[in-house]
Amino acid sequence: ARRAAGEHPGRLPQLLRQAQAHTGALPPLALPAGLHEAPPYLPAPSQPKPGWQCGLGLLVAAPLGRVAASALARLARSGITGLRLTPWRMLLVDGLAPQGMPGAGLTDHDHWICDAQDARLRVSACSGAPGCRQALAPTQDLALALAPHVPEGAHLHVSGCSKGCARQLPATVTLVAQAGGDGPVYGRGRHATAQAVPDSRWSARSLRDNPGLLFEEM
Repeated sequence: ARRAAGEHPGRLPQLLRQAQAHTGALPPLALPAGLHEAPPYLPAPSQPKPGWQCGLGLLVAAPLGRVAASALARLARSGITGLRLTPWRMLLVDGLAPQGMPGAGLTDHDHWICDAQDARLRVSACSGAPGCRQALAPTQDLALALAPHVPEGAHLHVSGCSKGCARQLPATVTLVAQAGGDGPVYGRGRHATAQAVPDSRWSARSLRDNPGLLFEEM
């Protein structure tokens, strides 16, 4: 009505312009009593998967994050233009065409993971015995043997002791080597870290013979 009558619609725009001219910024907007400003929602970024990254190159992983020096040397000598470390325990290969993958050794399943659906991406393990003096049992071979039986979206971690050096976050199932027993014995924790009290104990043989039981009743 004020604007239609040719009058200024109100003093607020004028006051805001004066404040901005005086201080160089607009005054902060106060919330009504009893209300609090909510923190901005920032969704967690999803971790990239191995494969071709548009405009960047080929992202490759290695089983359990470990690659042999000979495989890495072969890749470096294959004519690639760059090799970058990433925060996701993977390498970004620059200057490689798809037809160059065999010559670079990247089709060697034992050394590299180039497929986003590879089940070995769902497992992790520490060095285990005999690589670590504190480990009570081997870990890496067991983790790789169980990988095909880990459901999609789940994660299995195998730890040689309760320190859990290789993974601090909880896993869907965590196996921790235990003392005692005839042969390697592992305690199972569900949605837990290596420090958690296990809910059951399994021998290495029973784990290999009945891998599907690990994820039952989850």
